Amino acid sequence: MDSELGQQKNARTASSTTVHREFEISQPASLAAVETVSTAADCDPTELVPLYEVIDPDALDALFGSQSDVADPETRVSFGYEGFTVTIARHGQELTVKATQQAE
Repeated sequence: MDSELGQQKNARTASSTTVHREFEISQPASLAAVETVSTAADCDPTELVPLYEVIDPDALDALFGSQSDVADPETRVSFGYEGFTVTIARHGQELTVKATQQAE
């Protein structure tokens, strides 16, 4: 599942994987996180543990949504998901999602 809105940059090394994607603010942050991790893990999004088992997707979407009342437009959240550290940041009308493989 790949969003038409997302742009993707992959950096892969023998010891770690990092995937960096950018989305328009209209893309739900929860979906952007799942899509980015599925790309990093090289699997279908349906193979991942449901995001709600790690973080509240509705709260994540509300925090980063285009209608968010967050005073700081540079909002950033990080959490662990499926062996990756996921960092979501809002920069004006863009979401940046980065998934970095956690050290074992």
